[in-house]
Order: sequence, then C-alpha cells, then structure tokens
Amino acid sequence: MAHLQVKRAGLLLLLGSWLFLGISHVDNGYAKHEEPAAWQTECVHCPTYFNQLSSRSTQLDSNGRLHIAYGGDYLYYSYQDDARQWQTAVVDPTPNVGRYAMLQLDNADNPHIIYLDATAQRLKYGRFEGQSWLLEQVPTSVITQPHASFVLDTANVPHLSFYDETTGDLRYGVRAASGWQFSTVDAAGDVGQFNSLAVGENGRLHLSYHDATQNRLKYATFDGQTWQITRFPTTELGLYSSLALDSNGNPHIAYMGEDTAATYNPNVLHYARYDGSSWHTETADDQELTWQLIDLGYDISLQLDSQDNPHISYSAYGQSWSPYPWYNSFELRYAHRDNTGWSVMLLDEWQARYGALQLTAAGQPIIAYKANHTLRLIEVESEGTWSSTTLATSQDVGRFADLVRDVNGRLHISFAESEGDTVNYAYQGAAGWQTERIDSAGFASPRLTAVVLTPQQTPTVMYYQYQRFGGIHYAQRQNGGWVRDETPFWVGHAADMAVDSHGYPHFAYYNNLYPWGLAYTHWDGAAWREPIFLDDTVIGNDPVALALDKADRPHIAYIRAEGLGYAVQTPSGWYTGTVDLHTSAYPALALAPDHVPHIAYFDTTNGVLRHASLQNGIWQTEVVDDNGVVGTYPSLAIDGRGHLHISYFDSSHEQLKYAYHNGTGWQTTPLPISSTVGARTALAVDPFGNPTITFYDAGARDLRVIYRPFVPLRFFLPVVNGFDLIPL
Repeated sequence: MAHLQVKRAGLLLLLGSWLFLGISHVDNGYAKHEEPAAWQTECVHCPTYFNQLSSRSTQLDSNGRLHIAYGGDYLYYSYQDDARQWQTAVVDPTPNVGRYAMLQLDNADNPHIIYLDATAQRLKYGRFEGQSWLLEQVPTSVITQPHASFVLDTANVPHLSFYDETTGDLRYGVRAASGWQFSTVDAAGDVGQFNSLAVGENGRLHLSYHDATQNRLKYATFDGQTWQITRFPTTELGLYSSLALDSNGNPHIAYMGEDTAATYNPNVLHYARYDGSSWHTETADDQELTWQLIDLGYDISLQLDSQDNPHISYSAYGQSWSPYPWYNSFELRYAHRDNTGWSVMLLDEWQARYGALQLTAAGQPIIAYKANHTLRLIEVESEGTWSSTTLATSQDVGRFADLVRDVNGRLHISFAESEGDTVNYAYQGAAGWQTERIDSAGFASPRLTAVVLTPQQTPTVMYYQYQRFGGIHYAQRQNGGWVRDETPFWVGHAADMAVDSHGYPHFAYYNNLYPWGLAYTHWDGAAWREPIFLDDTVIGNDPVALALDKADRPHIAYIRAEGLGYAVQTPSGWYTGTVDLHTSAYPALALAPDHVPHIAYFDTTNGVLRHASLQNGIWQTEVVDDNGVVGTYPSLAIDGRGHLHISYFDSSHEQLKYAYHNGTGWQTTPLPISSTVGARTALAVDPFGNPTITFYDAGARDLRVIYRPFVPLRFFLPVVNGFDLIPL
C-alpha cells in the first residue's frame, strides 16, 4: 500500500509538472494545444431601439383600437387587444430596419406596413395574412430617407408614392397581382420630397409634395390618364406636407411655409383646402410658446373629423438661452380649427418629434410620438385634460465601451447609451449579464468611458461629458449602488484612469484651459494632488492611455505634434519623449509583467497598425497589419505568458480584426461578425490568452461581445513501464 501511495504521489507530481508546462505554452512533445475554438458572439445589452416614426405610423381599427408600427433596430408592431392591453411583436428581425414605418389596416383589420431597410437602402413591405407575416422588398431605386407615403384603397390594394433620390423625381407605385408597377408623377426639376398620398372612394389619386427647385408646394391629382399639377406660390414651401380628403373628396393640406409677416421670416404651420373650385390658404400656427422659435411645422400629421374640421399634430423647433449652456428642443403641438378659428395647444416641450395623429369616432385626437428616448401616446382624457402613456423605451447602447476582467474571470464593461444620454455598467452575474445605470449624464451623450477594478475588485468607471462643466467624471460601485465623485481640476477631455495598489484613482487627460496640454493628477488618500502639466505640444482629441506599474508609477501614451508621445514618472522625476515620428493616433498602452511598456497605435502617415515596445531604453516599432487602411481604435492586452493581443478596426473593409503575437510573430484575422459594427473596441484576455472583445452592433444599436472560449490543453502522460503514452 505504501508503494502504491508513493506511485500515486509521483503521478500527481508529474501531472502538475505537465500542467505547468502546458500553461507556459511549452511544447515538449508531451503537451499540446487543441485547435483554437471558434469565435462566439453574445449579447451583453440588447434593448429596443427605434427612431423616426412617420405621420402614418398609427391606425385605428374598426373597434377603435390603436395599432402602431415603428422601428430602427428591427420592425415592431404594437396593438391593443380586446382587453385594451398592449401587445408587441417583432415583425422583421433583420437588423437596421423599421424607420419611417407607415401602417395601414385592411378591411379585415390586418396590418400592412411599408418601412425602410437602412442597410439595403430600400423600402420593404410587410403584410399580415391571418397567421403569419409576409415580407418583401419594394423594387425601388436607392432610398436612404424615404420621403414616401402609403395607403390602401377600398379594395385593399397598396398604393405608394416616393421621392426617387437617384433622379430627383416624384414616383408612384401600385401593387397589382403580378407585383409592383411604377410610373413618374413629376420630373420637372428636383421634386417629390415630403409627399403625402390619398386615394378617394372613386379611386382618384391625390398627392401633395415639395418642389425643391422652385422651393414651393405642389399638388397633383390623377384623372385616370394624366397627372394634373397645381403650383402654389413660392412662400408656400410644402415641407412636411400631410394631405387628407374631406367628405366630398376634396383635398386639405397642412404643411410648413414661410411667415411673410415676420421680420426674420421663420417657417410656420400653413393650411390649404380646396372647396371644389379654388384653393384657400391660411396660417394655422405662428406662435412662440416655450422656446425662442426657430421653425414651426415639423412632422405634420393631418386628420379631418366628421365635420371636415382639420386636426393637426406637429413639432416646433426652438432654442433656450437660459440657463447656460443653451440648448435646442422640439415642442409637440396640436392645432384644430372650428367655426371660431384655430386653437393651439402645447403638449410636450422636450425633444418631442415624429407625431402620428388619429381621431376617434367621437373626433378626439390620439397622438403617438417620440419624446427624447421614449415612445409615448397622448390623448384627451376629459375636456381640456390630456393623459400620456409610455409604450416603449428606445436605447442605443454600446458606444465608447471599455472592458476589464476580474480575478474570478468575470467581465465588467462600461458603456454609453446615446439615446438616454447616460453611462451604464454591465457585469457577468450568476444569472448572466446584468446592467446598471451609473449616471444620466446631461445634455449630450458620453464621449468615452473607462472601467477599472481596485485591488478589492471594486468597479470604478470614468466618463467624459463634453457639454457638462467639469467634463470628466467618475463613479465607484458601493453597497449595490454608484457613488459619483469629481476632482477640483476636471476641466479636461480625452482622459484615462487607473487605480493604484491602495485603490486610489489616477487620471491623465488633456487640459481644456490654460495651461493647455497633457496633465496628470491623482488622489493620495487625503486630497487630490495638484495637476502636473507634462506636455503642451499635444494635438487632436485622441484619448490618452494611462497605466500604473507595480510600484504605482504612471506611464502615459498620447499624441503630440511630432508623433506618438510617452511620459513616465521615474524616481528622479517625469520623463517625456517621442516614441515614433510617424503621425499617429489612438494609442493603447499596456505594461508587461516586467514593466516594459507596449503601445498599439494607428500610423496615420501610412494607414497601418503599429506596435512599439521599450527595449533596453530604446523604442522598437513594427508594423502589425498593413492590409489596407487598418488599425484605428486599437485595444491592447497582455496575457499571462507575456503574449500581446490587439483588437482594432479595418477601415478599408469596415470590419473588426484581431491580432495575436505568439512569441515569434504576428497573426491577424478578421472577426466573424456579419452585422455593421462601430469602430471602437475593447479587449481583455484571460491568463491563458483567450480574448474577449466588446463591440457596438451598429445595425441593432446593441452592445455585444465576441470571444474565443477556453479550450483545455490535452496532456499525454507516460505510463510507468514507458511503453506507451496515455492521453488524460
């Protein structure tokens, strides 16, 4: 038994030796790597995103229930069920679709939607046939911002008008049994933007639209043979026109036109109606309400009630000069006219756009619109009282992300949310990815974020707001919440953060006020140290890169006038110098276990990705990737073996790439991501060199990671008699 215990101990010792050799990546004939695992992508935070509703995004069904189509990342369709509860479905899961959605309900209350596929730059048509959705591409020319209008006639035949961006013409299409058939309505100059289409009960077509060449409103009607065109005076611009037919089949048009009575000639809301023999035009709204008025009459949606009285939803664009800083906003307004004249109401004064108006059977208005980053529904609750409901929240997440891995291998990410102007944090919890909001940062979306961990593994996040005084902010997660702090010196931008062995924060940044240039400061446990101004030759707005070595000495990579710069605090003081005389950008800095600094950066002179390392006091530089214009926004990490990893953007091919140095040379590979991506990346590796890279899914407006999973090493252990190798 004792001999057997010794034998087992020897085997365990030998196994431990092979494990060490495998981790050290030593190929001795007894240990080898499996083939690298395939890349996998994973959603970190993938909320709904939508933008730019159309004036026809809503429809009331035969029971008075509201239906809404909208999108941006995907196409969504929401409706009220029999219990008046909202139900939502994803109609088209293709990324980057759904903007400018136009909804029509057929005679059976089945929805038909035309919407933009922003990736293909074409319109798509979807219809529900009782059990499933049928989707097809509308065979138009290239369309990026569809000045389009869509209606169904009494026989449920789809009719479409749109502005042909290639020719500058107004086009009309009808979907027959054999497919779409198109014809030209007006080709006299650049015509057709802001068009609005209606079909009368007799099948007669009516169109309002803008003539950009003559800068006027036009109206066209089809008599079955030719289009008859009416030209309005040049003061009647016809921007954002919305057309409706009254009970006699006569057209009414609401649109943006000039205010000729004003001294500075803003654009205001105009209204025109045809009485069967002539046109009558008037100003519906030229009032200045909350904001200093700039223009009035955006996103117009017109409906006529049973008495043929007009009801209009629209937005006014204004500016506030107090309190500082000034900012602009859109007001949502509602105007209607009766026998006493026009009445105007302000419904929402903060970033309220893309209204779509419907009238109930009783003539009460219901308006769906986008308010800042929410989809809202506002309707009359009682006489003079309106109620507002939030139906969905739009989030554009994942920009300016940063990534770090903790001692347990879990990932932590900081990132910006553009729609809500916030800074967020995500981490891998027991139930998967969890997200938290750190700061609703103000008037403009964050321009960068950075996340680091203290020695106690406490997440600390830095972020920069260019429209908030102080610019650079940071927060630390404590007791399940976030505590925000600031230094008295934060008048800077393009910053980076590190924490030292005590958990104290250090910052390097470009100072916005005199003295301009590269600056550095840190918290010493009792107070903030006065900033040290290191270099006044910095240029551009590229973020600096900061790292602390094991002695808590700061190392900084940055861009200076003569090329790539480097600063380090030595026992005798600060040293600053030039690493590379090539014009450079986007430095990324990491320190090897022996304190040797490594910098990945974009050589703008030659359009290539470079790497620099300090060897025996001399900077050595090399090209990592020169296949096209490649290497912007690199992120650099060093694994437990001292091997280098870089993620970066390939501008020539508009894709993310990954480079790995195996100890003898660089290997580069495009990352297998099929969707459109943002240019910025953040990279972290585990001790074995398995990379995880954050990226912004620009089509779906989501935050995702792509990673190569850990693959265990396979070890071969000799048997005691030495005759064979046994795989473990």
